[in-house]
Amino acid sequence: MPLTPDESFLAGLRQSCAPLDHCDQTQAMGTTGAQPSIGPLPRWTSVYIVHPDVRAYHWMLANTDALGAYSTHYRDEKTGLPVSIQKHPYVTIVDWAWANQASNGTSATSKAYKADLLPNCVNNALISTCKAGFYGTGNPNVWDDAHQPSAAYVPYLVTGDYYYMSELAFGASHNALWSNETFRGFSKGLIDGAHGQVRGKAWVLREMVDAAWLLPPSHPLQPEFTASVENSLADWNAKYTHNANANPLGLMDHGTVYNMNGGSANGMAPWQHNFLTWSAGHAAELGFSGAAPFRNWLAKFEIGLMTDWQSGSGRGFCWLQASAYNIQVKDASGQWLPSYSAVYAATYPTLPALACNSPAMLTELAKVRKLPVQANEMAGYPTSNTGFPANFQIGIALAADSGLADAHNAWNLFESRSMKPAGADSYNNFPNFAVLPRSISSEPADQAPISNPILPTAPNLPPNSTVVQPPTTSIPPTSTPIQPNKGIPLKRVGLDPFFRVIRSASEAISYFGSLRAAASYERVATIRPVTPVATSEPQSRVADSSLHESTPEKVTSTTHIRSSTWISPYRNCRALPGASRDINDARPLVTICDRPTAPADREAAHKPNESVSARTRTLKR
Repeated sequence: MPLTPDESFLAGLRQSCAPLDHCDQTQAMGTTGAQPSIGPLPRWTSVYIVHPDVRAYHWMLANTDALGAYSTHYRDEKTGLPVSIQKHPYVTIVDWAWANQASNGTSATSKAYKADLLPNCVNNALISTCKAGFYGTGNPNVWDDAHQPSAAYVPYLVTGDYYYMSELAFGASHNALWSNETFRGFSKGLIDGAHGQVRGKAWVLREMVDAAWLLPPSHPLQPEFTASVENSLADWNAKYTHNANANPLGLMDHGTVYNMNGGSANGMAPWQHNFLTWSAGHAAELGFSGAAPFRNWLAKFEIGLMTDWQSGSGRGFCWLQASAYNIQVKDASGQWLPSYSAVYAATYPTLPALACNSPAMLTELAKVRKLPVQANEMAGYPTSNTGFPANFQIGIALAADSGLADAHNAWNLFESRSMKPAGADSYNNFPNFAVLPRSISSEPADQAPISNPILPTAPNLPPNSTVVQPPTTSIPPTSTPIQPNKGIPLKRVGLDPFFRVIRSASEAISYFGSLRAAASYERVATIRPVTPVATSEPQSRVADSSLHESTPEKVTSTTHIRSSTWISPYRNCRALPGASRDINDARPLVTICDRPTAPADREAAHKPNESVSARTRTLKR
């Protein structure tokens, strides 16, 4: 069924955040435990995706704006752009202490480290945490690679705002420059060795993929981000997918971080692997070469945990434990266990002799979990929207689309579980992990109410004051535009997994009801949001036009100043009959347009005026 957030929940959503406030973002992202920002999309964005109410829209933008308060914005003073690791291959944050020492020599390498060394923070009346020899920013809002949210993917996708384009680029740039320069291959941007935790690899891959796919092809860093993704996928495929000596379980070599059953570093977390399987699948859906083979190599883990018992007379790895917090995957000598049945026996010595899901097995399983267990109940807070079965869902959903043997069987077993997020813990108000496979089923999108109790309004300004115009600046230099093979020319790649792009009349009917005009295969229908505009006069929507353009939004704060004009890259756009034109309707406007004919059409959609992010740091040569 479509997910529908509670009205009381929507009514309580914050609509804005104060300058430099972290808003609903976790202030110290590395804090353990469930966070609203963790998942394929953060909570504020996933709520908007399943139910595009104007209050959810404002909540999403407020929390995306709040990312400006984190120290993830590093500009190259020569270009004004986010730092490029291709231009600064020795730049690093996590390895800064070593780089600082290495920069003191006279060799060519020392000079390279010195040229790319980030300036450290200095204590003053407000900051007292800076330490000589250790890199810091003095910022109480702390980013973490393994807990970072999707930065600005959907906000940029639905607004075209230059500020969100900048956040997308800053996020990808920071993920690259943060890492150990040697482990990432300096300018190659390799993810695997440079990010230790499996969940860190997952979310870094997502951020790099999103920036590479969505940034305009002429953005100077778009080719670099694309190269980082392609280099990382090739690295993973060489290590795992195409390596006959890789472990048989579909696991990352550096993912065994738990000491289990008297051993040392012999256990791993399935839920972290689920995150990586999802991210690889996300990259595959967006058309990145090498992503599908890597996803398939990873997906055999989720599929194996769900179906292994079926090939062993009910006595292999029982799917009820597929969502366990951790499992043992190596033996006492540190060698990989040869099969999922062996993993099951090592992790749960008292269970393999009992048929999966049998009364006797459930009785023994209750002793293992130290909780009552019912038939078909998966491990790890099964009724929670952030529990381990919920984490498992995003991995098994993308595994189901792999085409591998037993992939659909594994998903159907998962769907048969007896306890799911429900009641106050349902996915309605917290849909971060409510991901379904495309190849099995899809539900119609929830229809947001036509009238909303909260309307877009003009900003409240003090008497006799005006909105400050941003200063005029030159557009940063751009590289030669490249022919895109991802992104706006939608028919070249798969559907975006979050923001629905309708490409046929039948699919449009599935999501928006019967339409009187069909969308031909040579046309592309797009969903675009109703964008509140700060004006001093009542607002109205233009009934129809050949080119959709939003009035520039002017927002002034101590955090950032931004102004944007968004022009659709599509031509001859017409509203589908029956589509709402009411500004009070928070549902996206549904139009049908001609496809863009040249990369230049796409570039016309991105006209930067100004973007000044909070806590921007400058790289000095």
